[in-house]
Amino acid sequence: MQDIIAAVATPRGKGGIAVIRISGAGAGKLLSGLFRPCPAQIRPRYMYYGEFLAGDTAVDKGLAVLFQAGHSFTGEETLELHCHGGERVSELLLEAAVACGARPALPGEFTKRAFLNGRMDLSEAEAVGDMIEADSTAAVLLAKQALSGGLRERIEGFRDELTDMLASIEAGIDYPDELPEEETREDVLRRIAAMLEQVDGLIATYNRGRMRKEGISVCILGRPNAGKSSLMNALCGRDSAIVTDIAGTTRDVLHETVEINGLAVHLYDTAGLRGTDDRIERIGVERALKQAECADLVLYVTDGAQGITQEDEQTLAGLRNKGIKYAALMNKSDIAGRRSAEGISISALSGEGIDEVRSLIAQEAGNTAEGLAIASLRHMEALSGCREALREALEAGRFQPLDCVSIDLHEAWEQLGRITGQSVNEEIIDRIFSKFCLGK
Repeated sequence: MQDIIAAVATPRGKGGIAVIRISGAGAGKLLSGLFRPCPAQIRPRYMYYGEFLAGDTAVDKGLAVLFQAGHSFTGEETLELHCHGGERVSELLLEAAVACGARPALPGEFTKRAFLNGRMDLSEAEAVGDMIEADSTAAVLLAKQALSGGLRERIEGFRDELTDMLASIEAGIDYPDELPEEETREDVLRRIAAMLEQVDGLIATYNRGRMRKEGISVCILGRPNAGKSSLMNALCGRDSAIVTDIAGTTRDVLHETVEINGLAVHLYDTAGLRGTDDRIERIGVERALKQAECADLVLYVTDGAQGITQEDEQTLAGLRNKGIKYAALMNKSDIAGRRSAEGISISALSGEGIDEVRSLIAQEAGNTAEGLAIASLRHMEALSGCREALREALEAGRFQPLDCVSIDLHEAWEQLGRITGQSVNEEIIDRIFSKFCLGK
């Protein structure tokens, strides 16, 4: 990490300002070739106003600030240039920085350096990317929790407990007279069981965390003219799907994303379910059923004017048999004159019951503002590996010498280190940061 790297840290396009970030030992020395008047002694974390240079030509006016090593995002000496937010002017300053001795940064290289310099662990570094990609309030709060060290603290707590258990086993082996093996065994097994329960609890948050991060997938299903497209429009707050009294209007899967209680909700309006000789409509029905199988929640809409038909019952039975989570909605309550005995009575036309449907959807992801949850498949796999090692340790501890238990506890410790970065190789690190945007 001897190179000085540079990149435009703000998004491409036109805006109020753009920021060029330059990081590495000696980054501050580049200012003299990029800015005038350049002070002889630069005061760290102090904004200087002046002209930006591209070679000998002044191309803009703005602010420059220097951060000392150990007091910047990367942990290295870092220079930032704040210019006007034109795409070309920021490119000119980046080109000038490269001409002065920097090189273009790779995707995620600033955050990678922050990780390698000990400014954050791997889970916090990944949270930086999640914060940038967040497209809902729930996703922002989830990333903020990880960025603040919530997951790191939990994982470090597990690793500290494992270290203590390993030390107890080692002491029992070295000093059997002072520390009887059976007493040590009983204590260690109790602690393994307690940790296993906590790890299980954290793994159980994955689905909830995934929905908070990526959003919840909701498929609207039902017979033709039950009001599926009207429900889609009511949830979107606008006319997204075409609504007519002609059965079979919707033939393909329509997708819209809305935010409900801070949660990104991916809504899928589908073709009406019925037997048909129309080849195109039949394909639409097949796609509707396939979309239902992929959804986190199915909203099954019935026509309140007709009541629940035999076809409805067969479809609902099929959803139950496949383990698909669904909620039954009886639409057209404004004209049907009946209420749903099972599910929610709604009127997609008048809006009756729509708020209740929104609350039902939001409940699927739990409380989006509180509670530690994991949302990364990589983290879930590492925790699953830890859980398996703990189970084997518990089993070994009942019948085998304690030094055999140590092997499994070491494996659990290593698996947890994959989350925070202590037990990952360079290839995995490079793969994680390659997904970041330039300038971050």
